[in-house]
Amino acid sequence: SGEGGGGEGGIATAPDGDICGKVQVVAVVRLLGHDGSEWICRYANCFRGSSEANVHAESFVIADETILSAVRAGEVAELTLYLSYQPCHHSGGRFGGGEARQRRRAHRQHPTSCTEALIAYHERELAPYNVPLSVVVADLYKVMWTEELMGEGQVRDVYAADASAGREGIRRLMSQPGMSMRATGEEDWAFLIGLCDQSVQEEYERRGEAGSAFGPTHVALRAKLDAVIADFLAAQHAEMAAAAEAAEAAEEAEE
Repeated sequence: SGEGGGGEGGIATAPDGDICGKVQVVAVVRLLGHDGSEWICRYANCFRGSSEANVHAESFVIADETILSAVRAGEVAELTLYLSYQPCHHSGGRFGGGEARQRRRAHRQHPTSCTEALIAYHERELAPYNVPLSVVVADLYKVMWTEELMGEGQVRDVYAADASAGREGIRRLMSQPGMSMRATGEEDWAFLIGLCDQSVQEEYERRGEAGSAFGPTHVALRAKLDAVIADFLAAQHAEMAAAAEAAEAAEEAEE
């Protein structure tokens, strides 16, 4: 096991040596070996003052030589990537800051796509060794936002475009052979809690009880969110299938 990216207490160094802080997104990688062995590491984003400059947690995963060495040695059977949110796809950041930054944001997409980076990573490093990549998300960012709640004018335009791009990123990732995305479930939470301090694990054993840090309300709301995310991802799958069927029917009609 190990730790990279934001590191202990959210302070660590980026690949180029810069200091990182303000952890906002966490990634946990779980490698399962063909021999039943397991390797786990935690990563976090590197905050550098703006969304455009930040180094995302996925970038640290992709650059980790320990993972690459194990994959290239033929030792890895499966890679599971747990994330706070789905990988971005030109959809990160917010409409804010100074006037110049707002103008830039209003007229172009966010430059970062962790979706494209993960797809390329899987094609380049994992697929040649038949290692599937499963992305498990604890929450979704922007993709379920509705336009009537996004404000007005340029703010609405930017966030509507971000939401659309984010949904496209989810569909692109899920359509890749050997890649998948799903919502967290009870087994996932049990695994993640098992990585926490003993005191947290003890509280989780009492989940759902009054007085527990994981009280009845927390448990119910977490289960509700997991179900909402699962339904949303299922709807994306259904849209993809419908689009594929429509395209096939159109081709047949042309013939």
